[in-house]
Amino acid sequence: MNDITIIGTSQNNLKNIDITIPKHLITVFTGRSGSGKSSLVFRTIAAESEQLLNESYSSYIQFHLNQQPKPKVKEIKTFL
Repeated sequence: MNDITIIGTSQNNLKNIDITIPKHLITVFTGRSGSGKSSLVFRTIAAESEQLLNESYSSYIQFHLNQQPKPKVKEIKTFL
């Protein structure tokens, strides 16, 4: 699959949003101030990718990392 599908994200300004983002392409998020662009990019997508990356480290390394809270989503499909 060549898409990242996020279902039911509810971070900050986002209220139960579903979105499909193509992989391997440059994607630009635009919109009005306060529309949830940063919440989607940094608090949902980046937090999930950091979580997946941190799971690949040894438990000793994981213990010393600062953990971000998991994003508030119902489901994220085909992230890897």
